[in-house]
Amino acid sequence: MLLVIILAATLGLIPQAMADNPVGMALTRQLPGTYTPGGPVEVQLTLSCSNDEGAIMALGLYETVPAGWTFVSMRGVSGVKPQLGPTAGESGILEFAWFTIPVFPYTFAYTLNVPANAQGQQTFTGQIEYRLSGGALLSDSVVSTMEAGILVADAEALRDGFLQADQDANGALSFEEASAFLAGLLQEQFDQLDADGDGAVTLAELNAYIEANTSGGGCNCGKAAAFSKDWFTRSLGDMFLAGASLLILAAVSTLGRREE
Repeated sequence: MLLVIILAATLGLIPQAMADNPVGMALTRQLPGTYTPGGPVEVQLTLSCSNDEGAIMALGLYETVPAGWTFVSMRGVSGVKPQLGPTAGESGILEFAWFTIPVFPYTFAYTLNVPANAQGQQTFTGQIEYRLSGGALLSDSVVSTMEAGILVADAEALRDGFLQADQDANGALSFEEASAFLAGLLQEQFDQLDADGDGAVTLAELNAYIEANTSGGGCNCGKAAAFSKDWFTRSLGDMFLAGASLLILAAVSTLGRREE
């Protein structure tokens, strides 16, 4: 079958795209919804083949990652990891290769460190290169993008300005309210804060996100913003009762000493 495809390509009987990629190699990429500056990102790549995969003699992959994003590690998902890959700290164009051709579809993953100053939309581009009995052949290039996740500082800004942002004073922020208060907020970023997925963000959800994404689990210094008026009133009442009890005990003690 492969010989027929190559011969037909030579005679101009099939489209050029198929002639350039006679076994139908294809690349798909799976990215997280967003990235967090200063954090890790894992990328999953799947290589598939629609024709005679047994004819592939050499296989490699070029993956261009965002500027400043550095390689950490790789792992196999549906098989062993690539036999050849980048070294830790590499950036730019990452190269992967297999000496033993895997069974398709084949999936592996690699992890990157995101620089702390990363912002906005970031782009990934990748392409498979392989050989049969002749020169290099290429799959179609695959381009994917990622948006930045919400920063802890932005979540803190929403928490600290919660009463101002909560325009209808219902105790929760809609996306419209949050984005009006925090310019540039994306729906995907809002969804990261909306832990229960109900379409609204509460103070409790903001504090939980901040604590979970702060080194050391957070200093808890912002939790006071989530305390309600009822909690404050109850606390004052408890302190008043405690103080009154101490005064009563002191008075009883004084009376007892006088009677002696």
